[in-house]
Amino acid sequence: NMTCENIDHKGNKSWSVLKRDSSEFDAGVGVNEYVDGTGPWKNIIGAKCSYGIRYFEDASYYIEKCKISEKAYKEFSEN
Repeated sequence: NMTCENIDHKGNKSWSVLKRDSSEFDAGVGVNEYVDGTGPWKNIIGAKCSYGIRYFEDASYYIEKCKISEKAYKEFSEN
């Protein structure tokens, strides 16, 4: 379980809490809940998104799937 701050290519920020039940470090699946954000990220505050992550050597590979509103989709598409 961890809290993250992310900054996108335009300087907008999102803050989220990632949770997963597995104690396996190399890979896992869990839920990412967005708790705050600026720019388009403010439109997904409260969203709970499924994610999967895999660590390999010095990199991590991450995929996330979220159900978001049309408004959020439009704002992300424009940015």
